[in-house]
Amino acid sequence: MKFLKHLFIGAAVLVGTAAFAQDSLKFKSDELFLEYDNVLPQDLKVKGPVQGFAIYKNYGFSLRNRGMCIVMDLKKGEYVNSFMLEGNKSHCNNAGFGKEKYSKDSQFPLLYITECMGKRCCYVTDITLEGSKIVQKIFYDSDEFRVAMDWVVDAENNCIWVYGGKHFGTKYLKKLPLPKLSDSDENGEVHYTKEDVLQEIVIEGLAIAQGSKIRKGKAYLPDGCSREGNKLHVINLKTGEKEGVYYYADQLNEPEGLDFKGKYLYTVFHPVRKTIRYSMIYRTRL
Repeated sequence: MKFLKHLFIGAAVLVGTAAFAQDSLKFKSDELFLEYDNVLPQDLKVKGPVQGFAIYKNYGFSLRNRGMCIVMDLKKGEYVNSFMLEGNKSHCNNAGFGKEKYSKDSQFPLLYITECMGKRCCYVTDITLEGSKIVQKIFYDSDEFRVAMDWVVDAENNCIWVYGGKHFGTKYLKKLPLPKLSDSDENGEVHYTKEDVLQEIVIEGLAIAQGSKIRKGKAYLPDGCSREGNKLHVINLKTGEKEGVYYYADQLNEPEGLDFKGKYLYTVFHPVRKTIRYSMIYRTRL
């Protein structure tokens, strides 16, 4: 595997008249952190291509289409465990940790997993290193999203965003309150409508929406479409402006999920020319 010396190249592409300081995103170095095939047990049958990715402390939870979860120790760069998500056979397009825990005995905070297709549900999940269970379902009851729709949790600001739109067309970020488990109805569900939207951001020039993250008031939105060029869009959630677009240099593989750990941004790529075991994680120093 060729190491990419310049995962992000050039200054940000400016959108409209929005000013963007070249050093406001301090990408300093890029490296191939991990190739799945090098660390997975040889007898492990990998199910589904890689999708959403979420980090909590030293653990990376790599989700795959139809509900497989592979847990990695990111400090050691080692495989920990794998299992099928209970009750979740969805696309698992995005995942992110909140702050609330299911119980005082829970290993991790709640994990918010995007169904993406179908009813476009958010599966609020109590996850461990050995398995998981769904403890709440969140819905956005609207016909605005007729293709894929993601859920992007912003635990820092106690909100959650629905995100999506037409492929190769306009995308939308819509801000909603982050529900507590106690907000569930008798069916364990929370239903939002257009009237609950707190803020809406319109995004142009993003071809295919992938897994995404919100950190410190910015949305990091990978754009996975190799024939269009794989990119990372950065949106300022306060102003609604696109601050920059970074291009993945010489990267034919598609960015699928990403998350932050300390000074690093970790991005999971789906291989387009090899089998699904050959997924990879790059990290970029901030």
